[in-house]
Amino acid sequence: MRVSYWSNSKFAKALRKVFGLPPQLECGTIEQWNEIEIEEKRISPIGIRVIESLNTVQKIVYWIPDTFSKAVYWVSNWKNSSHVLKTSVKVGSWGDLTSKIPDALMYAVIDFIEKECFLMGSWDKEDVKAYNDQSYIRRRLFPVKIASSLREKYGREYIKFQIDNGADAEAYGEILAAYSFAKNRYFRFDPYEESGWNEIISIQGEGSFMRFTDEQKACYKIMDELEMEFHRQTTEHCTNLVKHRGFLWT
Repeated sequence: MRVSYWSNSKFAKALRKVFGLPPQLECGTIEQWNEIEIEEKRISPIGIRVIESLNTVQKIVYWIPDTFSKAVYWVSNWKNSSHVLKTSVKVGSWGDLTSKIPDALMYAVIDFIEKECFLMGSWDKEDVKAYNDQSYIRRRLFPVKIASSLREKYGREYIKFQIDNGADAEAYGEILAAYSFAKNRYFRFDPYEESGWNEIISIQGEGSFMRFTDEQKACYKIMDELEMEFHRQTTEHCTNLVKHRGFLWT
């Protein structure tokens, strides 16, 4: 599998010197890249063609491992249903968009923190060494299972590292807030339990529905308040995730 392009190799750098071309930029703005491309074509258009042709040769040499790599990715994506967003709706069941949209965003932010950010933040950590030491194929198809708590720990550490090194603190802060809401609130919200309704019914019995007691009326009022606040928080976090979707590179 190709790690880098041959046109960026040491051999390519040596060829640049042979053709009198300037050193390639390690990084730069679009304007800087455009300027150096113009300069390269002015100095030696043939040299540029020779160096860029190295990538064509590389494709031929690596055709078999590249094809195998693509096959592994395809199986991995199929296995993990990477082409769709998850919801809590069961296969064969119906679900309204009013619930599927927030479901998808909440699952997505969990995956972002516990998969993508975890990978970036855990590569040199001893307590997940077994995970990091896996072969490429095993990692893609049959990865060692890691506790959600460890995934969260290193995912959060990576976000903190980004913020400490100049990344958008507001965006990442709101993403972390959405993650906490998804993990600790969204999928656990039960207005009947939190309002005390379940406890009252267990004491008064199912027949008390016919009487609709004062306690039940009070529970309904509490449930309304809980659901309104839950809806407000869900809307806030979903809005922030859509607003900052450019940071969710999962």
